[in-house]
Amino acid sequence: ALLLVFLYRTVTFTYRLTDRAVFVDYGPLYIPTAPIPLAKLDTVSVGGSWLARRLGVGHIELRSGDRVLRLKGVRHPESFAKKVRAARALAKPQAA
Repeated sequence: ALLLVFLYRTVTFTYRLTDRAVFVDYGPLYIPTAPIPLAKLDTVSVGGSWLARRLGVGHIELRSGDRVLRLKGVRHPESFAKKVRAARALAKPQAA
Protein backbone atom coordinates (compact mmCIF):
# COMPACT_ATOMS: atom_id res chain seq x y z
CA ALA A 1 0.00 0.00 0.00
CA LEU A 2 2.83 2.41 0.85
CA LEU A 3 4.52 1.63 -2.45
CA LEU A 4 1.32 2.44 -4.33
CA VAL A 5 0.95 5.76 -2.48
CA PHE A 6 4.59 6.61 -3.21
CA LEU A 7 4.24 5.77 -6.90
CA TYR A 8 0.97 7.71 -7.22
CA ARG A 9 2.48 10.82 -5.66
CA THR A 10 5.67 10.53 -7.67
CA VAL A 11 3.84 10.22 -10.98
CA THR A 12 0.82 12.50 -10.53
CA PHE A 13 1.79 15.36 -8.18
CA THR A 14 2.77 18.23 -10.49
CA TYR A 15 3.87 21.75 -9.52
CA ARG A 16 4.24 24.30 -12.34
CA LEU A 17 5.60 27.81 -12.08
CA THR A 18 4.68 30.25 -14.82
CA ASP A 19 5.22 33.99 -15.14
CA ARG A 20 1.72 34.59 -13.69
CA ALA A 21 0.89 31.82 -11.21
CA VAL A 22 1.82 28.60 -9.44
CA PHE A 23 -0.29 25.69 -10.66
CA VAL A 24 -0.78 22.50 -8.64
CA ASP A 25 -2.18 19.21 -9.91
CA TYR A 26 -2.56 16.25 -7.55
CA GLY A 27 -3.95 13.86 -10.14
CA PRO A 28 -7.38 12.36 -10.79
CA LEU A 29 -8.01 11.22 -7.20
CA TYR A 30 -8.00 14.78 -5.78
CA ILE A 31 -10.25 17.79 -6.16
CA PRO A 32 -8.66 20.36 -8.53
CA THR A 33 -6.74 23.14 -6.80
CA ALA A 34 -7.04 26.74 -7.95
CA PRO A 35 -3.73 28.34 -8.99
CA ILE A 36 -2.13 31.02 -6.83
CA PRO A 37 -1.40 34.21 -8.79
CA LEU A 38 2.15 35.42 -8.17
CA ALA A 39 0.99 39.03 -7.82
CA LYS A 40 -1.16 38.03 -4.81
CA LEU A 41 1.46 35.78 -3.18
CA ASP A 42 2.51 37.04 0.27
CA THR A 43 5.14 34.62 1.59
CA VAL A 44 7.11 31.60 0.41
CA SER A 45 8.63 29.37 3.10
CA VAL A 46 10.61 26.13 2.96
CA GLY A 47 10.39 23.28 5.46
CA GLY A 48 10.92 19.60 6.00
CA SER A 49 12.37 17.16 8.49
CA TRP A 50 16.11 16.78 8.97
CA LEU A 51 16.05 13.47 7.10
CA ALA A 52 14.12 14.93 4.18
CA ARG A 53 16.58 17.82 3.95
CA ARG A 54 19.51 15.38 3.91
CA LEU A 55 17.82 13.62 0.99
CA GLY A 56 17.23 16.93 -0.83
CA VAL A 57 13.44 16.83 -0.45
CA GLY A 58 11.11 19.14 1.47
CA HIS A 59 7.92 21.13 1.32
CA ILE A 60 7.13 24.70 0.33
CA GLU A 61 4.32 26.77 1.82
CA LEU A 62 2.77 29.48 -0.33
CA ARG A 63 0.62 32.03 1.51
CA SER A 64 -1.78 34.33 -0.27
CA GLY A 65 -4.04 36.20 2.13
CA ASP A 66 -5.84 33.57 4.24
CA ARG A 67 -5.04 30.76 1.77
CA VAL A 68 -2.10 28.43 2.40
CA LEU A 69 -0.93 25.95 -0.23
CA ARG A 70 1.63 23.33 0.79
CA LEU A 71 3.68 21.74 -1.96
CA LYS A 72 4.84 18.38 -0.59
CA GLY A 73 7.76 16.28 -1.78
CA VAL A 74 9.63 19.00 -3.69
CA ARG A 75 13.17 18.09 -4.75
CA HIS A 76 15.63 20.87 -3.89
CA PRO A 77 12.94 23.04 -2.28
CA GLU A 78 15.28 25.97 -1.62
CA SER A 79 16.04 26.44 -5.31
CA PHE A 80 12.36 26.13 -6.30
CA ALA A 81 11.37 28.64 -3.60
CA LYS A 82 14.05 31.00 -4.89
CA LYS A 83 12.55 30.76 -8.40
CA VAL A 84 9.05 31.42 -7.03
CA ARG A 85 10.30 34.49 -5.13
CA ALA A 86 12.06 35.82 -8.25
CA ALA A 87 8.92 35.29 -10.36
CA ARG A 88 6.82 36.99 -7.66
CA ALA A 89 9.16 40.00 -7.67
CA LEU A 90 8.70 40.34 -11.43
CA ALA A 91 4.92 39.89 -11.22
CA LYS A 92 4.28 42.41 -8.40
CA PRO A 93 5.08 45.59 -10.41
CA GLN A 94 2.77 44.49 -13.23
CA ALA A 95 -0.16 44.13 -10.83
CA ALA A 96 0.33 47.57 -9.24
